[in-house]
Amino acid sequence: MKLTNPGLTLTVNENFDEFEIILKTQKLAKDVYLTADSENNFSDNYFDMLPNTEKKVTIRKSQLENLESFIEKLKVITLFDSYIN
Repeated sequence: MKLTNPGLTLTVNENFDEFEIILKTQKLAKDVYLTADSENNFSDNYFDMLPNTEKKVTIRKSQLENLESFIEKLKVITLFDSYIN
């Protein structure tokens, strides 16, 4: 399978008790994987995204975590990324 850069972008918002990650893709994003070195689990952390779609993923906040510290730890990779790195 020849993969192209999916053009994946993300926005992170902080709510009262969780972080909300909004992912958008321009092309097929195969095997999207999220990790944040957190004691909590994402609502979904391994999935495909079809072209021109959006997906919202949430994760509960840890007690001492804020938006800035979470963003520093957040990593989002796709199968495309694993081939170029």
